[in-house]
Amino acid sequence: MSDPGSTAGGLDDRHRQLDDALAAVGSSLGRCDYAGARRRLAGFDADLDRHIRREEQLLFPVYELAAGSAAATTRMRHEHGRIRRLARALDGALADGDASEGSDVLDALRSVLALHFTKEDWVIYPVTATAMAPG
Repeated sequence: MSDPGSTAGGLDDRHRQLDDALAAVGSSLGRCDYAGARRRLAGFDADLDRHIRREEQLLFPVYELAAGSAAATTRMRHEHGRIRRLARALDGALADGDASEGSDVLDALRSVLALHFTKEDWVIYPVTATAMAPG
């Protein structure tokens, strides 16, 4: 079965890239390379911020018009805030050299992202892709 988000301008691909970037943070953390983990996290944060802006400014308004409701996108925006807060907490743990806290926050961030990306891939992106399809 193909991923329904694959028609939404490649944003599902961005999810995979963000997952990979976060995995690189985890690899550095696992080696106690806190400086490397923070550099990788900075790259992840920049990519995440661009991704979130694209969703919130471009896709979510299209979804809201097509669905006739902002309930799902309101929830997605709330989750975007939680994801950003977890990323900041992870940076703090890395700055402190706290491997245990860093690992816990990284696990929480991965969990939240997995659920969030699934909702977008299966709910938001298909509706948006259909609404933007020619014809």
